[in-house]
Amino acid sequence: MGVAFADVDGDGLTDIFVANDSVRAFLFHNRGNGAFDEIGLEAGVALRDDGFGIAGMGCDFRDFDNDGKPDLIVSGIVHDSFLLFRNLGKRSLFEDFGLRSGLLMSTRQFTGWSLGMYDLDNDGWKDLFFALSHLAQADRYAGADSALPNRIFRNVGGQRFEDVSPAAGPDFQRAAMHRGVAFADFDNDGRIDAVVSVVNGPAKLFRNITGGESHWLAVRLQGRRANRQGLGAVVHVRLPDGRDLYNQVTTAVGYASSSEALVRFGLGPNRAVEKLEVRWPGGEIQQVGRVAADHIAEVVQEAKP
Repeated sequence: MGVAFADVDGDGLTDIFVANDSVRAFLFHNRGNGAFDEIGLEAGVALRDDGFGIAGMGCDFRDFDNDGKPDLIVSGIVHDSFLLFRNLGKRSLFEDFGLRSGLLMSTRQFTGWSLGMYDLDNDGWKDLFFALSHLAQADRYAGADSALPNRIFRNVGGQRFEDVSPAAGPDFQRAAMHRGVAFADFDNDGRIDAVVSVVNGPAKLFRNITGGESHWLAVRLQGRRANRQGLGAVVHVRLPDGRDLYNQVTTAVGYASSSEALVRFGLGPNRAVEKLEVRWPGGEIQQVGRVAADHIAEVVQEAKP
């Protein structure tokens, strides 16, 4: 169903996760010679922690705890619960973090399709957005309406996720047969918005109007030896308050969706980043100096010496 890309072990090569429907998921480790090894079971992401496969739908690789390693979020159908796998950085090994984060129990009654892990309030911690609706025949086996409102979970310090959907505004509470979701800053105000497709209906555009004084930075890469959009590159920024933030370039987010290729960071109260570093596909490192907040920074891959 969903497919996500990231360099899970920091070797400069892009790996691939595939969410499968009611059977074990796949994680394809990139050998670097045009071949891949499927290591989902060994890595701990193929099954739920109790050994069952879920009806995997949307997925996204992002670093939710700011330790520099891409973690994995996967949505499923009602009674599956959504899965959160924390990257331990040990030979592509993950741990099931859904119960400890509060996400496992909070999502048990939902059916999720597309999703995304983005910093929706620009506090420096990536949050979760889920497009929800049960299958059309949900009333037959779940005793529930098929249409559902979407859901937002706020990242609390990289340790747990808190359901803040009731405070997301009256428009957000309206149920529908939601499916795909794409993310971008549609009005260029520095806050990530979301457009959600609806079965047999018009798409919904959710404009992010989160308040507060948090700052942000977006990075647009232009590859020369790497692909032109820099897909697969990892971007690392260091904040004046000492925090390190990481993100990667990808458009493959969620399920049946494609999002913008910009790399975005919420900076909290910081008005600049002290350092910006890009690791291009293949492992080449490019350093950029201090960068001011609240704009799109353009980074062109350096020419060969």
